[in-house]
Amino acid sequence: MGDRAIDWVVDTYAQILKDKPVKGLRHSIIHANIPTEHAIETMALLQRQYDAGYPELQAPFIWWIGDTYAGNFGPERSQRLIPLRAYLDKGIIWGGGSDYPVTPLPARYGSGPR
Repeated sequence: MGDRAIDWVVDTYAQILKDKPVKGLRHSIIHANIPTEHAIETMALLQRQYDAGYPELQAPFIWWIGDTYAGNFGPERSQRLIPLRAYLDKGIIWGGGSDYPVTPLPARYGSGPR
């Protein structure tokens, strides 16, 4: 969940896929809630080159545990929390969930507007 762990995961994916390039495995990064700029750039690269590196994050954490959650990361790091706009700007496809029962919002399939 932390930024160093996310860096470690994306760097590991990048090294393995460089050594043995395989496309379409769709590797993901679970709890990619507070990535570094390096991780965001690497995710974008992995998606373009290998169809891998998809962040999965829990946006309801901001709503349900908001200030307490953000406060655990400190003022500087909390500015990178749940970076949906950064993912969008970099063309990164992401997945999301509620991490129920951490939040009271159970997962819903296809719950978007119709």
